[in-house]
Amino acid sequence: MQWVTSTTLTYRKPSHVTVRLDDLSRSFGRHLRAEGASERTVTIYGQSVRFFSAWLAKQGRPATLDELTRAAVREWLAQQQATQRHSLATTCG
Repeated sequence: MQWVTSTTLTYRKPSHVTVRLDDLSRSFGRHLRAEGASERTVTIYGQSVRFFSAWLAKQGRPATLDELTRAAVREWLAQQQATQRHSLATTCG
């Protein structure tokens, strides 16, 4: 077993179990609500997880906790920025 920390949650994950991001997202949403976060915050955080998961799938990677790395998130964000810049240039240019 290994210890896993995700923002404010820490738990033990058996090495043979795959933790899906959509499952963690629902759990994190419950945690945010319990902490008094607004529904808008819960919605936006949930959307981010879904968008990241969809991006992983397009890359041929599973949407699992093992894929939630700093490098993967940076790559996803960089791609989002590039897409946004291209979209703005096409719209405004």
